Amino acid sequence: MMLLKDVLRQWAERLRAVGSEEPQTEARLIACHLLGLEPGLLATRLGMAVEPDLAARGEMILAGRAERRPLAYLLGETWFYGLRFRCDERALVPRPETELLVDAALEWLQGRDEGTVADIGTGTGCLACTLAANNPSAWIIATDLSWEALSLARENAEALGVADRVRFLQGDLMEPLFAADLTGSVEALVANLPYVAESEYLAGQPELWHEPRAALVPGPTGLEALENLVFRLPELPRARFVALEIGATQAEAITNILCEVLPSWQVCTRRDYAGLDRIVVATRPEPEVECP
Repeated sequence: MMLLKDVLRQWAERLRAVGSEEPQTEARLIACHLLGLEPGLLATRLGMAVEPDLAARGEMILAGRAERRPLAYLLGETWFYGLRFRCDERALVPRPETELLVDAALEWLQGRDEGTVADIGTGTGCLACTLAANNPSAWIIATDLSWEALSLARENAEALGVADRVRFLQGDLMEPLFAADLTGSVEALVANLPYVAESEYLAGQPELWHEPRAALVPGPTGLEALENLVFRLPELPRARFVALEIGATQAEAITNILCEVLPSWQVCTRRDYAGLDRIVVATRPEPEVECP
């Protein structure tokens, strides 16, 4: 039997050969999944012998990656902001850069006794559940057009113990908020909406083609869903904070629209780990307190 460290090296080489952009990371994630370990504990097992049944299960996952199926779907799970999320073809695979939305929202929520946050286009529920898990005073309203995605998000909320503070509503963008008469309660909004242009999708990595197309491509330009959402933000009378994930070339367009529809708000962008503008944050200035 081979040692785990040698198996990891072989898996990484094979993953690299089939087009994985992070072969070593994927090899470690496969091993953690098969061993039932959190990623940070794998280093303690590198000298263990790999049993034949574990190696065989690893081979099945590698075969799926050779077909360019997303690793998260093959494992049935992924890690996001230190939390384990169930993941399958019902929703888009959460990306590391989306954690920047969590950072921005948690910074805004810090020190507030409570806050109601709308997560528009929740998908796996990674934003809604992570915000609820990291801020016990936050209440989340999560919407999605897909019933399938909402069922997955509910499963994640139950598994993470936050289902009592996350309300799931089906519908397009903010329409469920209007239908349920909740627009007056939303104080903050986060959204990772589809923003991939059709041309970018067709030229993208094959893994994308295994994910729900509607969760990636809103239309020819990639701006359609973001624009539709931003133009309706003034209809949230109590909102004071908005954070949106955007495509790498969309900062100027979305920033301009935000400044147009929310003229008194402060708007800025945040860069992702590659140095690209990825998050747009808009904050309404706090009202001045008059002296008695």
